[in-house]
Amino acid sequence: MNSKSTLAILVVVTASLLPYSWGFNQDSSETQTFEHPSSAKESQSSFSYESNESKSSYSSNQISTKNQYGPSSSLGGSTEDGFDPEFDPTEEDTITAETPTKTIFCPGPINTGTGEGVWIDGHCEIMCFNNLVLDGDRCTCPPTYHFDHKNVKCVCRPPLCEQGGKCILKPSQYPGVHNSAHRKRSMPAQLRLTPQVYNGNHARTSFDDKHCISNEIACRIGSMTGGVQCVDPTSDLEHCGGCSNTTEGINCNQIPGVENAGCNQSKCVIFSCKDGHRLVNNVCVKALNNKRRL
Repeated sequence: MNSKSTLAILVVVTASLLPYSWGFNQDSSETQTFEHPSSAKESQSSFSYESNESKSSYSSNQISTKNQYGPSSSLGGSTEDGFDPEFDPTEEDTITAETPTKTIFCPGPINTGTGEGVWIDGHCEIMCFNNLVLDGDRCTCPPTYHFDHKNVKCVCRPPLCEQGGKCILKPSQYPGVHNSAHRKRSMPAQLRLTPQVYNGNHARTSFDDKHCISNEIACRIGSMTGGVQCVDPTSDLEHCGGCSNTTEGINCNQIPGVENAGCNQSKCVIFSCKDGHRLVNNVCVKALNNKRRL
């Protein structure tokens, strides 16, 4: 091969290498890069080599291998280098059982100190304690009950008492007192929605002291020479606020239109009304059957 042929080959090889670029400096510690112009348009990936520290890194679009919450974050685990490949910040089991955290969003079990739900074993368990029942995704009290925050359980509202898993009206007849089948009922004129109250303590007489304990009053049964019934005027259904055969008390059952009622703090509390009546502001109002004509 003559010198002219050799020169022609070198010219062709040089021309074919023009699309590529090389950067090389043996005496420099700067980063050396290689990039093909056609692949740069099709990919956003890049490779870099740092000769002075012998480290390599790879990055592509939104890929990241760093723990964004940091090694000391309470939301996830950590290793010595601050990275846990199994950590998932979206999981709900990142709170450990050693330090259960109360939250109103967790329906149960119930924290006996606050009545709120707590985390158990890192999970929010729907488990109802005491006599609370599960209603969908929360623990609540059964019908006719209300929640007692102090004792953290469901209780009956006074004067109702629990029987057979339900709150029912408690008997007005107390143990150890005389009973009469012909008990005198109060007259309609004596029925009042606001019985007399003496600052929470009912006025007592020597007759009350003779027959009853300190928190009860003596109500006569039948004639004036008949028996005596001891009642608590603050909660007794038939002697609410006082003896119903006097002007002080009221029989809550005899209020017109009342189906179920109770006595709380010497005042009648209406729970439901008879058919044809509706409850409005603790009063059973007779409903109108006919629509009003325009």
